[in-house]
Amino acid sequence: MHSYPGLKWEDSASGVRVLDSRVTAGLLKVRIPEFTVVEDRDAETALAALWRTPEVIRYMAAHDLRSARSSTKQTRRSRGVVVIHMKNATVEEIVQRIAASYLNGGSRFWSYRECRRGTETLVEVKIL
Repeated sequence: MHSYPGLKWEDSASGVRVLDSRVTAGLLKVRIPEFTVVEDRDAETALAALWRTPEVIRYMAAHDLRSARSSTKQTRRSRGVVVIHMKNATVEEIVQRIAASYLNGGSRFWSYRECRRGTETLVEVKIL
């Protein structure tokens, strides 16, 4: 850790988080009054529903953010439908729930990245 003084590790019941103190990640703090997804596809499809919420759309427009999502082929799940319903949750909490809900026999990880390009900032959230 001495080589990366800005990184902080947190261990919790939901897993290990690695945080970079240099990143503010304001998008992750946006609060969504109610989020519901009933999905028989993949985690990326559930994330797409989150990006379509009015709160996320407004925040991204106000802060000149744009999604850097790559388009992936959507596939149907072989393990049934995932239902996620959360009230008064942050984007971060919702992404954490999406990642946990799409376990395929192992751990799911997610990452958040920001990349500035001129006055615009590209944001990428990936579930790995």
